[in-house]
Amino acid sequence: MLKAKDVMSTKVISVRPDTTALDLAQILYEKRISGVPVVDEKGVLVGVVSERDLLNLIFSGNANSTKVSEIMTKNPISFTPETELDKISLAISERGFRRVIIVDNENKVVGIVSRHDIIKIILEQR
Repeated sequence: MLKAKDVMSTKVISVRPDTTALDLAQILYEKRISGVPVVDEKGVLVGVVSERDLLNLIFSGNANSTKVSEIMTKNPISFTPETELDKISLAISERGFRRVIIVDNENKVVGIVSRHDIIKIILEQR
């Protein structure tokens, strides 16, 4: 059975809680990604933030002064590299996630599994 470690992207772009929403928007746009993990100074996962969070802010707040910590989802669901891919796929499907964060035993981010990663592996196994 495939596991998260078999399909996860390990070049993870993350932001800190004190990143401004405007800087986050720039990162998402330039990197062509839809969301990122939020980590503390030690690389420990503290949240996740997405384009949706930004869009909600744009119409109701100030992106110049708002910090990521104010709009992120705190304590997001995460998985370990050893988690079986079917469990991750189920979580993505049932909860409408676009991605899930993969963490080590110290809750440090080591990867991301996206819907794209899962579709890619399915096609490769045909």
